[in-house]
Amino acid sequence: MGTRWSGLVVRSAAITLAALLLALGPASGQQDPAIGPGDVLLITVVGEPGLSGTYTVRGDGVIVFPLVGEIPAAGATPRDLVQRLSTALRRYVRNPQVQVSFLQVVPRKLFVYVLGQVVRPGAYEYQPGLSLAEVIAQAGGPTTRAALRNAFVIRKTRQIAVDLEALLMRGNASQNVLLEPGDVIIVSQSEDRVHVLGEVAKPGYYELREGDRLLDVIQKAGWFTPKAGPDRISVMRNDGQQLRLDLVAFLQKGAADQNVTMQPGDVIFVPETDNRAAVIGAVKNPGSYVVRPGMRVVSLLLEAGGPTDKANLSEVGVIRQVNGKPTVIRTNVEQFLRQGGEGGLNLELTAGDVVFVPERGRPFSWEGFFDWLNRLTFFLFLFR
Repeated sequence: MGTRWSGLVVRSAAITLAALLLALGPASGQQDPAIGPGDVLLITVVGEPGLSGTYTVRGDGVIVFPLVGEIPAAGATPRDLVQRLSTALRRYVRNPQVQVSFLQVVPRKLFVYVLGQVVRPGAYEYQPGLSLAEVIAQAGGPTTRAALRNAFVIRKTRQIAVDLEALLMRGNASQNVLLEPGDVIIVSQSEDRVHVLGEVAKPGYYELREGDRLLDVIQKAGWFTPKAGPDRISVMRNDGQQLRLDLVAFLQKGAADQNVTMQPGDVIFVPETDNRAAVIGAVKNPGSYVVRPGMRVVSLLLEAGGPTDKANLSEVGVIRQVNGKPTVIRTNVEQFLRQGGEGGLNLELTAGDVVFVPERGRPFSWEGFFDWLNRLTFFLFLFR
């Protein structure tokens, strides 16, 4: 109820402000356009040839007229200026009959207005063909508090509802309204949203649709990064309840209880996966990589950019914790590749493995390697 009421208040205030903007600015195609600086006017005072002639509106918006001096003109219509001149001339001319028309009009800049939950609200110059998506981009995009599904465009007396979520996140061109001069775009504030943190492509705040579940929100956030651990997602609720959820179980086994319905205010945290292995030595990009189910040594070497020219692939070692102690499993990757990918030399990896690729031409022994490893506590450092 509170959310609906606050939305109505914001909507009402936005419409009022939009109406004021429209009233202040010249509308496209109106019958009696406003006078602006630089315009050249033909002003005739019937029976007074000395007063009649052409007058240019100064940069400060006034004209200088005989007998009466400076008369404000910018923003007025010709009809308004007739009234002003007639009133001023009555002191000097009996029943003055004044006529005002345009001889030359300086091209006006036309604007559209973006209000509410965008990064840079304000007026933006209109160009023919300007679309809603373009002006939202010019305004810096929606803020994290934007109610994307409840935006609207006010056009004179008409209101056009638009779904910015469909337009900006799903590329729905039907929501990309072509704008007209004077249009006012209102992006209201959302109260029903969740916060997504951690290993997703686009962390941030996301608006909830009724019935949205965890997977729906993850999709809005651009899906998981390669480092994500989707089997260990945490959700913190407003009441202090904390959920531990496994989307892998939902995706692979259909465990529906792991894909919960989200609530306003939920904070979702996607941690890094524990399923990682490291590759060091003579590879192009040493480092830590995610171990996928069934992943083997050669696949990990490829993810690390492949071996260097100096790599000794016949002496590759996989260091694995066995009963709390590091143990080396040697594998001849060179022989595996020569055999066309056959044989049992391409070892399957497990989380925590360290693959070491020595260099050719350098004296090497696994005993010496372990002495060095123990001195630096390298293994523990990688996975602490």
